[in-house]
Amino acid sequence: MDAVQVGDKNDVGVKIILPSTIYGSPRFCSEAFQDAMAIVRHLGKPDIFITFTCNPKWLEITAGLNPEQQACDRPDLSCRIFKLKFDTLTDDLLKLDIPGRVKAHTATMQFQKRGLLHVHILLIMDAECKPKTTEMIDNNVSEEIPDRDTNPKLYELITTQNIHGPC
Repeated sequence: MDAVQVGDKNDVGVKIILPSTIYGSPRFCSEAFQDAMAIVRHLGKPDIFITFTCNPKWLEITAGLNPEQQACDRPDLSCRIFKLKFDTLTDDLLKLDIPGRVKAHTATMQFQKRGLLHVHILLIMDAECKPKTTEMIDNNVSEEIPDRDTNPKLYELITTQNIHGPC
């Protein structure tokens, strides 16, 4: 029945409740959160937090752009390249056990304001691979700029890709 005919002018329109099968809907997000919390309750808190961000300067992206285009102008291209690189990272983490054996993981993928994808990954490590001391963490986390003369390629990568200016 029409809301105006009933007399409730504040209730105009049709209410639609999106199911959890619609990616990004409130019910989807709630279900994903509940799933992640169930994993944490069962297996413990995450040990490693990784953020993986799409780089608009990746060669695979820049090679597919016209001279006047930017990566955010081609979401089809940047999303496809990001997904391929994300799948490679996931294989390295979960199949090759790069950080150690992973017992469980969860991830959330989202777009940044510039329109580029990034993903947050939480890893719950097997008991033998959990970092237990600050020394264990320090052995795996580094914030050094490589020596320009000894390793010029790595120096170039770090100084052009990992150092951000002020926001």
